[in-house]
Amino acid sequence: MGQVQKAVERPYWALTACFILWKLCLLTVVFASPGQGYDTSTTLVYPSSSDDGAKTTAIRLWIDQLTLKLTRWDAIYFTHIAKYGHVFEQEWAFGWGFTSILRLLCREGTLQSAAQWGIVLAFLCHFFSVLVLHSLTDRLFAPIIPQKASQVALLSASLHVISPAGIFLVAPYAESWFSLLNFSGYWLYVTSLKDQRSGHRIRSDIKRLGAGLAFGSAGTIRSNGVLSGLLFAQDLIADLLGIVHFDEWLRRTRSLAVTTLGGCLVASGIIVPQFIAYREFCLDAGHANMSRPWCLRSIPMIYVWVQDHYWDVGFLRYWKVANIPLFILAAPVSFMTIYSATWATTIASNGVTNEKLVIPRSRKPETTANSKEEDDARTMVFRLAMPQLILAILALTSYHVQTITRLSSGYPVWYWWLASLILTDEAWSIWGRKWNPSEIASRGIVIYAVLQGALFASFLPPA
Repeated sequence: MGQVQKAVERPYWALTACFILWKLCLLTVVFASPGQGYDTSTTLVYPSSSDDGAKTTAIRLWIDQLTLKLTRWDAIYFTHIAKYGHVFEQEWAFGWGFTSILRLLCREGTLQSAAQWGIVLAFLCHFFSVLVLHSLTDRLFAPIIPQKASQVALLSASLHVISPAGIFLVAPYAESWFSLLNFSGYWLYVTSLKDQRSGHRIRSDIKRLGAGLAFGSAGTIRSNGVLSGLLFAQDLIADLLGIVHFDEWLRRTRSLAVTTLGGCLVASGIIVPQFIAYREFCLDAGHANMSRPWCLRSIPMIYVWVQDHYWDVGFLRYWKVANIPLFILAAPVSFMTIYSATWATTIASNGVTNEKLVIPRSRKPETTANSKEEDDARTMVFRLAMPQLILAILALTSYHVQTITRLSSGYPVWYWWLASLILTDEAWSIWGRKWNPSEIASRGIVIYAVLQGALFASFLPPA
């Protein structure tokens, strides 16, 4: 218990040590993996440094080998786009924001340098997203469970370190970027409410706009970033109802303006990349006068067309007998993301089901500032669960279902739920036997991440 208490008192040191050890573990697995597997794409695109005739050191050979093994599957697309831009139509399925950042960093470099920059950014963004999640959790749960908020924060951030996304938070993928931006948006939004309560309205408005910008930026990296815009949609409805009923009319009008602008920033994350593609394929003279079918649609979105035409993404299209193993693979994370949303409902209504962690509200009505802060925090946990729940439903019905194991890394509520189970050591009775869900989930995540890393490095599915 002494070591645990030290970790709680110095969370950033503990999280940094945990992060470094876990990344070293994954890199060891990657480096020790057998090789290229059945696909040699990476070796064709990224020639070894020993092929250029230059004298190479052992360190450079090691870095090249590691880069080669981490540039698999979608990472090949990301780095190719970063170097050459969107050459092929199907490449617009991959985040415009992430590839644009990589392109700025390796403008004069090689494809190999683009991959290496992507790996460096994956490490940095994942590390900072761990710290942001810790701060977000601590601030949000402090009014609900003052004595244990720091423990929930430390556990949640630690779970994000060993996320099921695993190797995708190491390789040149967009998951780390998305997590950092989405968590930052949530942090800005949550802290803006506290500023609003304390009378710092200008600071609150700036933070809300910053949250909109963060969610919009996340949307340029992964389209599901737009789901976090639900926070602004809910605010918009509340502000309009307040204005109609003349409830604090002046404040509501100001809030409506900020909410609308914030919502536009979120939407821009989807609109801007689509406009760039429309201008290139449908308006540019270099193309054959709106020859692509999607150019003639009432809402000409290249992303929807590419996902449908090239990747066969659509409602129930993945529901095939051949994909049953992938549904089984995605089942644990799907369950956690959906079940934790129901847990968030109990947080909003009265408290969590296990009284060891959260004391339910008093039955007597309270009007104190502390009670208001607690009510807002409880409601916010529920509101943050909604984007996660919608993502899980979309993954099960419309996406390549296995991607939920990495898409879920950017959503905090299921981390909070699992952290609460760890703290309470809650056991479930199934088939007459006691099961510890937190222990099963934690061990499962670690085992899956290690196996996933070995398969990924050898260019083997699932990805």
